[in-house]
Amino acid sequence: MKLEVHTRFSNLTLYKRMREFIPEQIKCWSHSGHNHYTDALWYLVHIINTAECEYIVNVDEDCYIYDWQKVEEIVDQMQRDGIAYTGMPDSLDYCDHRNNSDMVMNPFFNVFHVEQCRKVVSSMVVGELLAPNPYCNFHEPFNNFFIQLFESLPAGSIRTTTHPDGITTDTGFALHTWYSREYGNIQEETDRIDAVYFEAKERWKARHS
Repeated sequence: MKLEVHTRFSNLTLYKRMREFIPEQIKCWSHSGHNHYTDALWYLVHIINTAECEYIVNVDEDCYIYDWQKVEEIVDQMQRDGIAYTGMPDSLDYCDHRNNSDMVMNPFFNVFHVEQCRKVVSSMVVGELLAPNPYCNFHEPFNNFFIQLFESLPAGSIRTTTHPDGITTDTGFALHTWYSREYGNIQEETDRIDAVYFEAKERWKARHS
């Protein structure tokens, strides 16, 4: 099984922090130049169409994987069950502040089986991907991308809880802070994201001591 990490690069400090939690033997690709709103979609299309691995682990810069072993267990489970992709559904059942759609994964963390997903992505009509979707409450650029995957392939899901800060999502193996675009711009958010990073480091240490 060949597994690689891919991330949409925006902030060097956050990228370096995220990378600290990835085992050294895992190849980690950072993709720059994907900072426009719609690039949340085009980045996903790009990595699935170009990756030279069996599984992509897509990770946001502000998502700190403090228990990498759980990621490998997710991939093993996907292989056993024939699951093509997984992540956190973008809905209130999984996140207190996301009320988009159960059919859409939020792209802060996903695992994609490249071969299966590429077959679907290659048949997507580019001009239709950014159109509004009546099944979604938010107009996210990645909505139709994930709905087409959902309609074509077996999907998994990752249960999450809300961190005591009321914003951060805890997957049980990673902490995702949200609002990384405010890092360095709004002091309150910068302080909160810093605190989550240091907490993730403590959780990592507890698993490796």
